[in-house]
Amino acid sequence: MPTTQDLANALARTNGKTTQEALNIAQTMSALSPVVQTENPATGSTVNVAAGTDILLIGSGGLLLALTINLPDNPTTRSQRVRILSARPITVVSVTTTANGLLGGISSMIINGFAEYLFVSGSWYRSG
Repeated sequence: MPTTQDLANALARTNGKTTQEALNIAQTMSALSPVVQTENPATGSTVNVAAGTDILLIGSGGLLLALTINLPDNPTTRSQRVRILSARPITVVSVTTTANGLLGGISSMIINGFAEYLFVSGSWYRSG
């Protein structure tokens, strides 16, 4: 995987930019990439979503009978979004948070199912 400096050097060579200008562009571009947390939990597990995560991907495998997903207590932004994607069916899903309010839970997920939560004014809201 190329580093931000590698991207900046390549950009500088191809576009006639100074290395510093190219580095600024490369850093901005890398900040736009979503942060993906991939998990392959066992039935009955709890997955703690790391602060700053944009996408929680529950990897492929067999049926999960139960899973708890704990959203971040300290989101990195005032309007952080967490998209939950599952490549496997989950019979019982519990979405929780320990320090913030949660409005709009889900109870199960089909294969390739998804949900999205948005942190606003001290609470997580289901938005998709």
